[in-house]
Amino acid sequence: MKLTDNFSLSEFEASDTAARLGIDNSVPKELMQNVVDLATWLQMLRNRLTKHLGKPVSIIVSSGYRCPKLNKAIGGSATSSHMSALAADIKVPGVSVDSLFELIRELMWDMPADQVIHEFGRWVHVGLAKAKSRPRNQFLYARKQSGKTVYELA
Repeated sequence: MKLTDNFSLSEFEASDTAARLGIDNSVPKELMQNVVDLATWLQMLRNRLTKHLGKPVSIIVSSGYRCPKLNKAIGGSATSSHMSALAADIKVPGVSVDSLFELIRELMWDMPADQVIHEFGRWVHVGLAKAKSRPRNQFLYARKQSGKTVYELA
């Protein structure tokens, strides 16, 4: 199912871990508007990146929606926005994670996310606020310290 010009529902449901463990990671009907909102935000980011960089770009969703069973299986946070279909971990081929993080701050100033997290230098987590909630517009760095994930304001 196509959500925007460049994003489909399957991109947000795809999970190698879910496939390997036989977990159904389909977005439930009651969360469908959330995934549409997330895809719309990412489409706007893609459009703005393309204009800013002067060439077409792709956004790769490495982790989108996670059903509670999948979230538990991967050791995700019990309060993860992924379980509400309001978060995606993304990369852009040809753009470093550092640059993507800063470009989101620069290009999406008028469409604030709840949280944008530079995760371990490997991807950027984008989380939107729940409907009728004000986004915190937090930009954070995640790193490991003594085996635990710690977050620092960017």
